[in-house]
Amino acid sequence: YKAKRLKDFADVFNTLPREVGDHAYLVKKFGELAPQAAQSIELRRGKDYMGDFIAYALYDESMSVCGYQRIYAKIPKGREDNKDIIGKAKGAFALVGDAKKIETRANIAEGLANAITYHLAEDEPCFVALFANNLKLVADFIRKHYADTISKFTMIADNDRKNLPINGNIGVYKAIQAINYGNDSKDDYLIIPSCDKPINWDFSDVLVNNDYDIKAVLSAIDNKDNRYYPNRDPIESRLNCIELMAKSQREKSIKSLLAQAVKLAPMRPIDSSLNTIKARL
Repeated sequence: YKAKRLKDFADVFNTLPREVGDHAYLVKKFGELAPQAAQSIELRRGKDYMGDFIAYALYDESMSVCGYQRIYAKIPKGREDNKDIIGKAKGAFALVGDAKKIETRANIAEGLANAITYHLAEDEPCFVALFANNLKLVADFIRKHYADTISKFTMIADNDRKNLPINGNIGVYKAIQAINYGNDSKDDYLIIPSCDKPINWDFSDVLVNNDYDIKAVLSAIDNKDNRYYPNRDPIESRLNCIELMAKSQREKSIKSLLAQAVKLAPMRPIDSSLNTIKARL
């Protein structure tokens, strides 16, 4: 069923006209910049029983089309949001901007709007990972596929602050995890749009809340206070992530951290590790 659904939509996708920038979703997210946004990635425009949508292709590690994401103008009846994925989602990605402009640094964002916003501000390509759990998978793919060129990563992180005590900040946590565990590059960092309200926030929101002034986004990107360089210490780095996890995950992760402290004992005194853990927890 899934394979047939993917093939059927692929046939439809190839017949759809290119989006020019007047779809309600793009206008809402980008205002007068919507036509530029529409040109940054191959978007097609269509309509079905769920409504008016834009769609773009998703790729897997073999660089083959493995799915599509549709984004509707309105949330379809019976759905929680206006996005729908056809085909494979795990590890899938898209690229905003010109692939030929990829140099030594890879930029990765979760959602399409965030990636496009970063691209419009910086005129650099930006990978779309779709959701937080895909960030590490996409980063690992880039390390392998672009091993001869890319050596640095910038994560355009979602600042997920809604109900922090329960939910944690999954956008930041997963962005750190994507470039931290098992890697020691000091040139990798996150850019996190600052926000002190209990809401989920990204650079697309910065654009919308500043009357679509791309200079406001550029200012937020250039602000060094919005950059986060992951701690490379094997204990401190995991402590930082535990604080960002959902409450339901923290207890299990603390147990794993204690096991890690024991494992590191030959190289790092266990008393030192335990004191560090106690001081933070």
